[in-house]
Formats: sequence, structure tokens, C-alpha cells
Amino acid sequence: MFSVPFNVSAKNGKIFATHTDPALLSAPDVELLFRGANWAGMQSHGCPNHLTWHSFEQYLNRLVVDLEMNLVRLPLSAEWINGNMAADNYICGEYRYMPTLSVLDDVLERLAARGIFVMLDMHTLHSDRNFPLWCDPEPCDDASEQAIFAAWATLAQRYCVQPNVIMADLFNEPYGASWESWRDAAQRLGDHVLSYCDRWLIVVEGTDCNSGHGCWWGENVAGHITQPVTLSVAERLVLSPHVYGHGGHAYFSHPSFPDNLAGVWGSHWGNVPARQHGQTRRFGRAARLRLEAPSRLRAAFLPMHCLHRAFTAPSPPSLH
Repeated sequence: MFSVPFNVSAKNGKIFATHTDPALLSAPDVELLFRGANWAGMQSHGCPNHLTWHSFEQYLNRLVVDLEMNLVRLPLSAEWINGNMAADNYICGEYRYMPTLSVLDDVLERLAARGIFVMLDMHTLHSDRNFPLWCDPEPCDDASEQAIFAAWATLAQRYCVQPNVIMADLFNEPYGASWESWRDAAQRLGDHVLSYCDRWLIVVEGTDCNSGHGCWWGENVAGHITQPVTLSVAERLVLSPHVYGHGGHAYFSHPSFPDNLAGVWGSHWGNVPARQHGQTRRFGRAARLRLEAPSRLRAAFLPMHCLHRAFTAPSPPSLH
């Protein structure tokens, strides 16, 4: 599947692939539609989850054959990447004791062999917890941001040539930031990644919410309407709100639920236009959703507002 070289672009609310082989005739852009899974584990013990119970190939069969997924989001830790630490002895099965980057090399190759695209996600700075900001310690400055900048430099230089790796999710759920501060950091960090690999799409998640009805960590990208993220390379931006269809927010217990979800989602991310401020070339609205909303709401609202979805990876029992 990845034998022909190609570039990806984000524009007009969609993601496209264009071949770059000079020996082939020119062809129009091909729209890419993703159905993906978050395959966690590398951010905490140096290998994807579930390898204690099942082989890598069993898990791939579950994703590709049973669930028909074509994209995997791999959460990573700056600590594990920068230290290239050995994978956990107990959890990691065939990858036990291997350096993190060697594990990642093999995982990416095996995903490519099955035709699966990859989004690399800087999920945390250290493996022990999620962080509200992309720096440690706070406040953010050049020194406290060094870990995440160094990790992305390593990843971009090592995997830019890996054809199935097409997205860099800059930082997971910066819930402690204002949109303005996160926008500024995302621009700097995104341009840093693009300086090493200008073919990757730059994925920018949302912040926490200041609306009256609350939102999830990483969901709020409404600030992009008035303070848009602008990158140095055109057509590389993908906004990625995180949405869950369960929990304690008041709108779930409102008498109008679930019909009120369209308004809630609209105020958090759905009202951000795909064409904005004359910067269509810089904005691809492709939302990554982890969602368990009623099917009739999904059918009515999601096709208009997000084309690409990723869900939490299936748990080990579902593989039997």
C-alpha cells in the first residue's frame, strides 16, 4: 500500500493524499478517510498494550480484519523517547528489554505491512501521570519545554521517511492552558516538527472548557475562530478535539438529552469553520473523537463536522 511515495495535506476540512512519483502521470488528490484506534502502552512501559495476553499479529487482526481500522494513534512519553529506555520485562512480551525506539521501529514497520497509517502522539512528559501543560516544571519556558522539543526532534528525524507515519499529535489534552497560550506553544512546537519533517500533518488538540456546561480535557478548540493556529507550512493543520459520550457533565442529565448534544458540541468545536480568515490552506478540520453518543446523534451531526474518528483500543477480553 505504501510503495508509491505520497504527500498528505489538510484543507477544506478534509485530508488528502497526492502521489509524488515523477514516473507516474499526475493524478488528482485522493481524499483519505480514517477509522482509527488508540493503541496505548508505549507511553508507560515502552510497548503497546495487551502483548502479555496476545501476540502482535492477533491484535493486528482484531484491528484490521474485525474492526476494519486503517489508522493507529500511538501514545508516547517524552521520557521514554529521550531516554530510549528498555521495554518492560513483564508487560511487553516479545519486546521485553528492547530499547523504546527499536520497539517503535518494529511496530511501525508491522503496521505499514498491514496498510495502517500512524499518528504519533506525545501523550505525556513522564510515564507516571498526565500533565496539564507541555512543560515541566511550570511555568513553561525554554528549559522546561526542552524535553518535548527534544523528543519531537528525535521522532521527526527518525520516522519522517516511514511512509505510513503521517501525523504528529503535539501534546495530549493540555487542560491547564488557556487557548492563547496553547495556540502560541502549538505554533512553535508544530513549526519545530515541520523543520525536520514537512510532510507530516500537525495535530493540535483542544484545551479545557470555560463554557457554562463544561467539556472534556482537550475538547475545546473554539478559540481557533478568533485566534487561529498558523503554521509555517501550508495545509498541515488538523484540529483534534477529544470527546466522550459518557460522564458527569450536566448536559448529560438535561431533559433535552441527547438532542442537546449538537449545541454543546457546536460550541466546543463544531462551529469552527473549515474555511476561515482566508487561511483555508492552513486548516484541516479532522476531529479525533472517542465517543459513545447515541447513534442518531452521530448520524445527524458527525458527518457534517468531522470525517475521521479514533476510538480507544479494544481491551484484551474482546480479542477472544
